[in-house]
Amino acid sequence: MKKIVSILVAVLVVFSMFAITASAAGAPTISAVSNVSTAKKDDIVKVTVSTSANSKLCSFGAELIYDATEFEVVTGTTFNAFPGAEYLNTATAGKVKYTGASATNINDATTTLFTVEFKVLKAGGTIKFAVEEAYVTDGTNDIDVTAQIAGKNITIGCAHANKEDKVTTAPTCTAAGVKTTSCKDCGAALGTSAVPAAGHKFADAVVTKAPTCTEAGEKTGTCTVCGEKTTSAVPATGHKFADAVVTKEPTCTEKGEKTGKCTACGTEAKEEIPMAGHKYGDWKVVTPATETKDGVKERTCEVCKKVDTGVISKKPATNKPSGDDNRVEADLGNNTSASMTFAFAAAGLALVTGTVVRRKRK
Repeated sequence: MKKIVSILVAVLVVFSMFAITASAAGAPTISAVSNVSTAKKDDIVKVTVSTSANSKLCSFGAELIYDATEFEVVTGTTFNAFPGAEYLNTATAGKVKYTGASATNINDATTTLFTVEFKVLKAGGTIKFAVEEAYVTDGTNDIDVTAQIAGKNITIGCAHANKEDKVTTAPTCTAAGVKTTSCKDCGAALGTSAVPAAGHKFADAVVTKAPTCTEAGEKTGTCTVCGEKTTSAVPATGHKFADAVVTKEPTCTEKGEKTGKCTACGTEAKEEIPMAGHKYGDWKVVTPATETKDGVKERTCEVCKKVDTGVISKKPATNKPSGDDNRVEADLGNNTSASMTFAFAAAGLALVTGTVVRRKRK
C-alpha cells in the first residue's frame, strides 16, 4: 500500500512539473503583413509571414487563403527557419500552405518564415492568414500554442486608378444634376459633383407685337425641352424720313428750315439750316490815310448788300532835316524862284517871236 502511494505521489510530481513547464512556455508573436495597403490591377503584392525572435517554435503550419479571381500566385520563398523540414505549397489555386518542423526548435536567428508574391487580378481583395498548428518547445516537451495565435485578414485596398463618371441625376433646364464618380476596378463610389443646368433651348422667337417708329415691339420663344415661354423686346424701328424739303431759305443773318415726312407713320420732322453768313467782296478805299489821320475802307456783301466799314491806319510820320539841311532847303527855294523867273521870260520871248512871224506871213 505504501508503494502504491509512493508511485502516485511521483506521478503527481511529474504532472505538476509538466504543467509548470507548459505554462512557462508562451506563444510567439506571428505576423502576416503586406508590403502595400492599396494596389491596382496587375500590381505585384508581397505578403511576409514572420515570427518573433527566440520564438522556440518546433512545429508550425499556416495557410494564406485568397480568392483566385482576385489574386494569382507569382512565387513563394522560404528562409530555412526549421533545420529539420520546411515545405511551401503554392500549386493549389486559392490557398498557399506552409509547414515547418524541427527535432529541436526553430533557428532563433531567423524571424522570417516565408514570403509569397501575388499578382492583382482584381483590386480590393482580401488574403486571409490562418494558423493550422503551432508548437513550441521548452527543451524537453512540445507545447501546443495553436489556439493562442490569432489569424488575420490582409485587405489590399483598391488604388482607384481607373475612374469613371456617370450622370446619376440628369440636369433640367433650370436645375443642376448630379454626377457620380466610381472606380472601374472595384466599383466603389468615390464622390459626386454637380452637373450644370442645361439652360432653355428656345426655338426661333415669333414676333407677337410689331414695333412702331417710336415704340418697341415684342417677340416670344418657346423652349423645345420644357415648353417654358420667354419674351423679349423688338427695338423701335425709328422714323424713315423722305428727302427733306426746304421750307425756309437761310439768309446771311438768319437760319433756314427744311421739313421731312416719315414714310411709315407720316410724322413730320423739321431741321434747321445754318445761316449762310455774309459773302463780302474786296475792300475799297473811301478815304486814304495820311500821316495825321486814319483812312476809311469799305466792302459790300454780294448777297444782302450790307456795307462793312474798316479803318486804314495812319501813315508813319516823315522825319524833317536840321542844320545844313535847312540851307539846302533855302537854296532849293531860291533856285525855284530863279527857275520861275526864267520860265516867265522864255514864255514872253516866245509870244513876241510868234507875233513877228505872223506879221511877215501877211
